[in-house]
Amino acid sequence: MKAKRRFNFWLWVLLCVPCLLASCDHDVHNGEDEGGLSVSLTWADEADQGTEVKDVKLWIFDADKSSLIEEKHYGSTEEVASQRFELPEGTYRILTTTNLTEPFFISEQTRALTNWNNIQIGLTNPKDVKHNAYFGVADVKIDNKEGSYVVQNPMKSVLSELTVIIENVPKGTEMSGKALDCAWCLFPTQKNSDGEYGLPSIKPTEVEMPTLLATESTLKSEVIRLMPTIQG
Repeated sequence: MKAKRRFNFWLWVLLCVPCLLASCDHDVHNGEDEGGLSVSLTWADEADQGTEVKDVKLWIFDADKSSLIEEKHYGSTEEVASQRFELPEGTYRILTTTNLTEPFFISEQTRALTNWNNIQIGLTNPKDVKHNAYFGVADVKIDNKEGSYVVQNPMKSVLSELTVIIENVPKGTEMSGKALDCAWCLFPTQKNSDGEYGLPSIKPTEVEMPTLLATESTLKSEVIRLMPTIQG
């Protein structure tokens, strides 16, 4: 079940419209005799099918030692699926991000981290974000009883998306507002209250909403992308 994300807005009337996203192709290996671990990216939300993927980053952590053992950067999901990782027996946590480009950032000093829970995804400028980014976390245990492992890593959006629609207003009406209590960042490897990976920060930030101008009798915004509400 997807976590519900709530926002407090200084608006007269607010109507949230489900985000209309699209998808990520994923590939699996046909070579049954090949060994090692491979990662196949899927979508947690079917509505994301068709999203163009331009940038993929992947980190593999040793879950027992909380240490980073692999860090990769790919140009497509096909490149990810074709990669084989030869790993010893153990438990591993795999973090993958897609389309995590400006204005998104991720704490890059992952090799120096003593705890993967310190990894943060945020925005350099939270106002008027033009695209979404996606992340996924998967856990896998390797015991070498099987020759190969294919890990399905479901990707979900970093930002919530909504559209504001207000009807029956005088032509030329303008409206502005703010989104309150948006999280400053997201901790992708920590679980939220629903038990899903992706924990909003406690630290809040206010985001100024775009000014809307009524055409005829309707005020309607373009898709607005915001960090989820702070935890708690």
